[in-house]
Amino acid sequence: MFDSQNKVSKINVEIEVYLHDGSQFLGMVSVRRGQRVSELMNDERQFLPIQMPDGNVVILRKTAIFKVVPLDQHIEHDKIIDPYDILGIPRSVSDEDLTRFYHKACTEHHPDKVQSAGLSPQYLDMATSRMIRINDAYQRIVSMRRAAAAKGQESNAEPDPSSS
Repeated sequence: MFDSQNKVSKINVEIEVYLHDGSQFLGMVSVRRGQRVSELMNDERQFLPIQMPDGNVVILRKTAIFKVVPLDQHIEHDKIIDPYDILGIPRSVSDEDLTRFYHKACTEHHPDKVQSAGLSPQYLDMATSRMIRINDAYQRIVSMRRAAAAKGQESNAEPDPSSS
């Protein structure tokens, strides 16, 4: 009656969902092995079922979703990942605002927040993955800005008259 050969093997992918109304949350979606989340978002279905941290499933209309970010604890620096996109800030942000956005992101996504809510270890891992991405993005931006400032100081430095 049921043919086990027709079963499709699926895996759960941890994601962060950003909605058009500005809200965001962590969740999981099921994808076929080898399928990317972007393919899931671009298929013909109008709705996307997302498992929430409390185990409930929310079904969202895809048009309400602004962005879906798969969470991966292993950051590969050879892949181009814009740290400004990870933090959700413009490149023109001041250093003070950068620090403020960073602290806000840490507060929102810290694993202790998930743990204190009594959520499953899966969601604790998701929050940890997200924090790794946030910390990495912030450190890369700060390093790039320091290097640019140092380079600017070198080019603006006046030649030492005693060295002539």
